[in-house]
Amino acid sequence: MIFQKPMSSLNPSMTCGKQVQEILLQYTNLSKTESKLEVAKNG
Repeated sequence: MIFQKPMSSLNPSMTCGKQVQEILLQYTNLSKTESKLEVAKNG
């Protein structure tokens, strides 16, 4: 069993790409479209 802090782990009800996109939107100046393209490019 691996214990994790619930607030620092990935949400199983959302795709990984969507979660990465949310981080990009929060911490960069990318638009929604730009962040989606960035996730797709690197994913």
